[in-house]
Amino acid sequence: MDVRSGRAAHRFILNSQGSAGLEFAMVLPVFLLIFFAVIEYGWCFFNWTLLHNAVSEGARAATRARDWETEDAFAEDPVVMAKEAVIEAFWLGSMSETFVDAVVLQADGNSPKRIQVEVLDFPYKPITGYLPASMIPVELGARAVMAFP
Repeated sequence: MDVRSGRAAHRFILNSQGSAGLEFAMVLPVFLLIFFAVIEYGWCFFNWTLLHNAVSEGARAATRARDWETEDAFAEDPVVMAKEAVIEAFWLGSMSETFVDAVVLQADGNSPKRIQVEVLDFPYKPITGYLPASMIPVELGARAVMAFP
């Protein structure tokens, strides 16, 4: 081995020009994946929480309905009130009545009359679109059951 080629190889090994750019190029995709995952999961959790709060608000509205009134002018249907309250409380996007299901469960020996409000298969719309579909949910759902006073 020639002395000159040995010095050139030694200088090449000690030369660190461009190493910062290379390290940045290696770390950036991982950083962006983590960054967008945090944003996407935060958005998903926000949608999920808002949906649960909307369903609870629908159940609360249904329990305040006066369905025992005999006159048609004052009678209120708890199922209709629950659906309207859920749609109104989910202010983030447009929710149609087809996603909301409300059922009045009649009293039996062990439990009082109650209402069950649920939203199933509500489509989740990602905010970033960078994560693969296998990493984020496609649909959200929520259920609330409350007893009538």
